Amino acid sequence: MIPFFKIWLQHLMVCFLFAGIGYADTILLRNGDQINGKIQNQSAAVMSSYGQIVVQKDFCKSLLMTSGQLPNGSIQTVNNDHLNGRILNREFQIERTNGDIEAIDLKLIEALYFDFSGPTFPSLTTIFTMIDGSRISGKLITPEVAVYTDYMAATHAADEINRIDFTAESGVATLLLTSGDRIEGKLSPDQFMIEPDSFAQIEVDQAYIKSIQFNSRKMLVKQFSASGSAETVPLSPDWETSQPDEDKDGISDLSDSCPQTPLGVKVDQSGCWIIPVVLFEFDSYQIKPTYITELNQVATALKHNPTVKIEIRGSTDDVGSPAHNQILSENRAKAVKRYLVQSGIEAERLSTIGYGARRNASSNASPEGRALNRRVDFRVLK
Repeated sequence: MIPFFKIWLQHLMVCFLFAGIGYADTILLRNGDQINGKIQNQSAAVMSSYGQIVVQKDFCKSLLMTSGQLPNGSIQTVNNDHLNGRILNREFQIERTNGDIEAIDLKLIEALYFDFSGPTFPSLTTIFTMIDGSRISGKLITPEVAVYTDYMAATHAADEINRIDFTAESGVATLLLTSGDRIEGKLSPDQFMIEPDSFAQIEVDQAYIKSIQFNSRKMLVKQFSASGSAETVPLSPDWETSQPDEDKDGISDLSDSCPQTPLGVKVDQSGCWIIPVVLFEFDSYQIKPTYITELNQVATALKHNPTVKIEIRGSTDDVGSPAHNQILSENRAKAVKRYLVQSGIEAERLSTIGYGARRNASSNASPEGRALNRRVDFRVLK
């Protein structure tokens, strides 16, 4: 806890020193130096175990890097969401107090604090706790949940549910209804659509969710519009390496959120496979050379794990007609599949789907956001 207290104390001193002159953003470097000024990046992005998340600058409160596990870290939003995973920003640009703009490599950063202010207001929201320790507040858009038991099948609207607890090992979930009833069974759908309070809509497989608490009271600073938990202290390396590790991914079974990770793949701090996101140029489905190495790593992982199947999911920004973007997104997914097949992966292990501009990783209001939406990502099916 001492390092975190030191960082907090440094930030508190910065706030007093620079209050009132418009330079409240702070970057703390690993060598102990700090830089004060205005962060120029429009967003911070993290690749979590359940997908890529982009948080606009106005909703960022802090970014803390995980010691000894670069580029892993945690983004905290102004509404106190915690998003754990691999930080995707390669650098942060900051305008210093003298007017100079400097780009700071992510590898040099220990922590980053964004200036934010404004009154809070009470809200009735839903808290989603993920298996990797992330916590997100927002709204469950999926209109209803079906639960299947040995003796019945029932459907419940979100306003009929008080809490859902998921059991990853068995795939069985426990529903606590507002009526007081308790039901255990398998849930449908497999994926939940979530509208967070602090960033764009996301789709999450229930396998990555630990619990959903409905009707939670929370104070918010602001809510994200589509138009416009406690931090985890890493365990010591000696403790971690002395524990059993069944899937041999370097994360002990006690800390592993994905205990059956395919052999030989890169994993995040929670032990889940880090599958790359492939970005494309505008109106193109040509794979850029910069992503060949990462796709080769996917192919190698699939060769080492011949029973694993994946879904390749293509997306676009919102420039162009829906029909054109639908075809473009399908072509992007097919291009990646074609490359993997040429690399020796059986075609029947690779399914493709195109979402057009309907499945955004970021807002389309800025060039940076649109660039993040021109992508292909992956979902492990088996």
